Amino acid sequence: MRIVYIHPEGYQKRYSEVVIPVGMVGIMNMLLDYGYDVTAVNIPLEMRLNEEFDTLAYFRENKYDVYMVELHWYIYSYHAIELSKYIKSINPDSTIVLGGMTATKYNIDIMKNYDFVDFIISGDSENSYIAFLSEMEKDKRYYDVCNLTFRSGNRIIENQVECISKEQFDKMNYSNYSWLNNKDYFFRLQAHEDLLHDGTESRLAWLPIARGCMYDCSYCGGNKTFFEKEFNYNSYKIRSIDSVIFDMQQLKSIGVNKIGVTHDLSIFGNAYWKELFDRIEENDFNFSIFHYCFQLPCAEFIKRMNNVFSQDGSVVGIPVITGDEEKRRLNGKLFFNRDLLETLDAFIGSKTIVSLYFIDNAVGCEGSTFEKTKEFIIALVDRYSKHINLEVGYSFELLQPASKVYRGEFEKDGIMPLWTSFNDIYQRLSPQFQTTLHRERNMEMILGQTTSDRNLLFRYKHFNRLIEEKGLNYIKEV
Repeated sequence: MRIVYIHPEGYQKRYSEVVIPVGMVGIMNMLLDYGYDVTAVNIPLEMRLNEEFDTLAYFRENKYDVYMVELHWYIYSYHAIELSKYIKSINPDSTIVLGGMTATKYNIDIMKNYDFVDFIISGDSENSYIAFLSEMEKDKRYYDVCNLTFRSGNRIIENQVECISKEQFDKMNYSNYSWLNNKDYFFRLQAHEDLLHDGTESRLAWLPIARGCMYDCSYCGGNKTFFEKEFNYNSYKIRSIDSVIFDMQQLKSIGVNKIGVTHDLSIFGNAYWKELFDRIEENDFNFSIFHYCFQLPCAEFIKRMNNVFSQDGSVVGIPVITGDEEKRRLNGKLFFNRDLLETLDAFIGSKTIVSLYFIDNAVGCEGSTFEKTKEFIIALVDRYSKHINLEVGYSFELLQPASKVYRGEFEKDGIMPLWTSFNDIYQRLSPQFQTTLHRERNMEMILGQTTSDRNLLFRYKHFNRLIEEKGLNYIKEV
């Protein structure tokens, strides 16, 4: 049985579209351990390497028995479906399996409307794939395969969802990439091909620290409620420090020099991050780090992290959202402006890039907080730009499935989701609809929610021009 994992094309051709869900690294290694013949096609990676890469020609010339099509982040929805449809048309005896967060959210919707999709594995799929493939090779009795959605005659069957145990999570291998072609270039692209000060190229690998979340931020789809409802989580799961260190050792041995962590290390308590930092120092990895803060870390954490990880190439992202403290808390970020100043003070003198992120259309932030946010950004730039390697981003969020906005929890504020089904997302990401959006500039349709206005684009351009004029970087992608 020949199996291929497909990471599909996105819709904006950004560097970030090369990134694969790190959970798939563990699953691919698990399949290898069980003796399966597996390979992977990272389509955005191939397109970066070769502008003339022809996805359809590749799958005409290379046939497989099982196609594991990733549908994790919703930005891949259109191409995941279109590619699945094409593969089935040229290889009708093949089996197409979708998995990931978006496939989980819309499993019934997809199975009802796209008959070329044979199976969907929802939630954590580690417990499902081996049992599923075993049934494919034997009796094809799928009723006992957890997390599996499939057809039986005219019925759609949705089996019980089980989540990975902590013990299983700790045993997964997230450091072997032997199954991925061009892995060295993959690591470079994940780091946006950054050069360190000595000319060394950054090679970034993402490393899972935990699964799930303890927060329910307004705009985020990977929230606490989503994992409870769709993944059957009763709490988030944290990997053991031994497991994290083992993966770091292996990644170091294959040339990785920058680690992206999936979770904010500071939220798991002082004992966890202090021991982890001690172990990293003992091993002398000399990694730089990409660390996105869920909330606001204390000054002690920042100072220690700056000592443990190389500051050349390190990036710490902080979601400030708005200069209005009340509106910030409404969106799930639970810190005050004075707390942010204390945290930024801890970066003074370091080379770490501090990336502050503001969202124009977060709940309550559009328009009404414009001047307050503008004043706050200017004050931060004036106070820190000569002392910190500061980066500022002012942008807007597209509606994320399963977010609080998507769930309609802010309808009283006039914020209602305009995308309610998988087909809405599929159509919105189609090239035809993209052309219409760019022509009409209908901000509500672009963002997927009501209360949007054309002035958003003015504010977006205004802030980025302001930041550029002040000699700072602003968050953008090629």
